[in-house]
Amino acid sequence: MPPRTRQLNDELLKQFGPLIGGIDLRKALGFRSAATFQRAIREKTLKIPIFDVPGRRGKFALTADVATWLATVSNPEHQSDERPLPAAVGGIGDNRLVSASKEGKM
Repeated sequence: MPPRTRQLNDELLKQFGPLIGGIDLRKALGFRSAATFQRAIREKTLKIPIFDVPGRRGKFALTADVATWLATVSNPEHQSDERPLPAAVGGIGDNRLVSASKEGKM
């Protein structure tokens, strides 16, 4: 496991344990709303396996899968091969930084 992935994995394991679910999973993947997260699940556009846990509500993912995905999408060399990140994490649609820098506010 590359060092950045290992670091992310260790941090997420401390905070969430081996599974991340519910709002924590949604936020970790960068979705602002439950509706957009549910749409991504329904349309099968997520890049990590999402699953149900018997007797539990909501969707879950392995912490290691989330850490690997985060490390991959944060790598500048990989971003050109991936779809844009959700606007919640500075992807397409988040033009606040562009507007602020054009206005000299940054």
